[in-house]
Amino acid sequence: MKKFFTWLDATFIKPIENSKMPLGTFILIAYGYMVVRDMLEGVLETPGIGLAATTIITIEMLLMHFPLFYFMLFIVAILLIHFSTGHDIRKITRVLFIYSFIILIAPLVDPLFRPGGYNLVYPGDPRMILQGIKATFGLGKLYYGSSPGMLMEGWLGVILVAIYSGLRAPTTRRKVISILLVPLILIVATLTAGGLQMVVGAIFGGGFMGRSIYATGGLISSATRKYSLVLLLPLIPLIWLGLWRYSREKVRLLLRSLKPFLLVLSALAAGAGFLFGWLNLRDVLVGVLRNPFDYIALFALLVLGVLAGSASLFFGNAYDPAIDASDRRTFRRATGGLFILSLLLAWCLGYTALFIVIAFFVCGLVLHIPPLRLSRFAVSSSFFHALGMFILVAAGYSLFGMERTLSVFPWQLGLAVFLPLWAVFLGREFILRRARPGFEEEGEER
Repeated sequence: MKKFFTWLDATFIKPIENSKMPLGTFILIAYGYMVVRDMLEGVLETPGIGLAATTIITIEMLLMHFPLFYFMLFIVAILLIHFSTGHDIRKITRVLFIYSFIILIAPLVDPLFRPGGYNLVYPGDPRMILQGIKATFGLGKLYYGSSPGMLMEGWLGVILVAIYSGLRAPTTRRKVISILLVPLILIVATLTAGGLQMVVGAIFGGGFMGRSIYATGGLISSATRKYSLVLLLPLIPLIWLGLWRYSREKVRLLLRSLKPFLLVLSALAAGAGFLFGWLNLRDVLVGVLRNPFDYIALFALLVLGVLAGSASLFFGNAYDPAIDASDRRTFRRATGGLFILSLLLAWCLGYTALFIVIAFFVCGLVLHIPPLRLSRFAVSSSFFHALGMFILVAAGYSLFGMERTLSVFPWQLGLAVFLPLWAVFLGREFILRRARPGFEEEGEER
């Protein structure tokens, strides 16, 4: 038996753990599994998703809502396995993401038990897991939304993670504890990913399923995007915690490069746009800020401002010739990650917000990427920094103005916001440049 586990380790685990592929590649592989799973569900099981439909809601479910559920599940599991075994989180992440293809079992196996498969749902209800355990031993029937394939996924996941935890825990005592904790770890991860929407619904008084805040409109009209936002907001700090355990040195580098003034200004700009929209359009839009989820949207908007502002700062450092090449690579990867998170947050808030945030990052391209690199010059640098902040104001306004944001945003208000922003950034540019003797344009302050 020992030889078998040694062979298993050497053949299927160590090559993955020691892989030189970047983290982003493993994330893309896992994301590919998730998309294939959802598309297969649409073809073989749950009607109305994946390849079985082409509506915009289907796209939201396929590319954002369901993958966020799986990423939440995997990240919580990775963190808990890391703390229980003490093993390197980088290696745990590689192994779990590569072998996460077991999520494909359900849509491939279920049609063998029932023509047309099953109507699968999130395993976020504790009763679903309890009934699944009972059904495995013939003590009851499957709970609604469960399937034989989901049971196979769950039990196979427990077995594989138990083997991995037993192989990687450093001491016999810790091996035993880690193996015993595996079922609890996976149940916690599953309930966290599947139950967040129910918890938010219960907190805001809509019943445990929270139908009132997800299905009654508000500033975010799509229930699918509301579900996605509930997953995404807690996922962001979990990602930072995982990255902190993944590479503290790089995270420290990123945190040291942040400028609180710009981050606060970015959040205030987005929040100011929200306030302007409410003041200008509250008499036109009926029921504004009556849905409790609207306050979650406001919080998400402030988070979006901070993330976009951070990405802008990292963007500048990623192409700063005065910074070491290895650090520039770190900043580029961080910019890419924050770019994706910002787009996801903006997508949850609305399609207009999504396009506006893309415009924000275009400003970053013009400012920092060669050959233009307009951040070298005080006037152009201050102009595009101010324009970026103004774009965040428009993102906040878009929660009320929606697709007509640019046409209903008062131009007088636009000038009253943009010109002071430009003056502030222009003054900041001249102060920073004069404060640095021997300053060269190629290595100037962003």
